[in-house]
Formats: sequence, structure tokens, C-alpha cells
Amino acid sequence: MERNFTFVAPSNGNFITLKPLVSGTTGSWIHVDNIRIESALSLDDRSFENEIVSFPNPFTNTLTFKLNNINDVSELRIFDLAGREIIKKEFINELTLETFDFNSGLYFYRITNQSLILKKGKILKKE
Repeated sequence: MERNFTFVAPSNGNFITLKPLVSGTTGSWIHVDNIRIESALSLDDRSFENEIVSFPNPFTNTLTFKLNNINDVSELRIFDLAGREIIKKEFINELTLETFDFNSGLYFYRITNQSLILKKGKILKKE
């Protein structure tokens, strides 16, 4: 028997509940084990692993990001472990950062180009 359901995503994003569309009924809980969610409104998340390098990693006082075969303006964002944005810079092809003010530890970065995520990764600052 085929039934139509609405999908309700809670604000914490941890699960999806299914509710029957027929008004006035409570329905039953249904187990779904094969689901695919796509969104045309989100950032495209294709990998450009071979086109982007960051070095050195771990780094001390400077850190370089180099984009091969990507000649448009890109944006680098670096976040600390608490998710706070530490740096936001636009660049073309290559960017070298002075990192004297970074505390030692793990950071996350994301490089985007328009609405395309080019690369996400981790970098480590040594003393």
C-alpha cells in the first residue's frame, strides 16, 4: 500500500519523522531504511582534492594554500575547535598567511568559490 507523507526535519537536524498526510489521523510510526536527501539550495560539495594543496601541515609561522587550475576568486575560512571563524580571506590561485597569532592546536578550513565548496580540511599549528 502506497502512502504519502510529509518530512519534518527538526532544528537540531538529528532525525526525520514521518507524519501521515490524512488530517485527523495519528497514523503509525514507520521504519525507513533507505532514504536519500538532496537539496538544490545548498552549496555544491564536489571534491577538488587534487587541485588544492595546503602546506606545510603541521605549520608554525606561515601557511600556504595553492589552487591549481582554479583561476577565479576563492574564499578561505579558518575556524578554531569551538567553531569560531579565525580568518576569512579572498584570493586567486595562492594565499600565504602569517600565523604568528594562532594558538597551537587543530583548526578547520573551508575553501569556496561562488557556491561551490572546493575543499574542507584540518590543519595543525605547532609551537
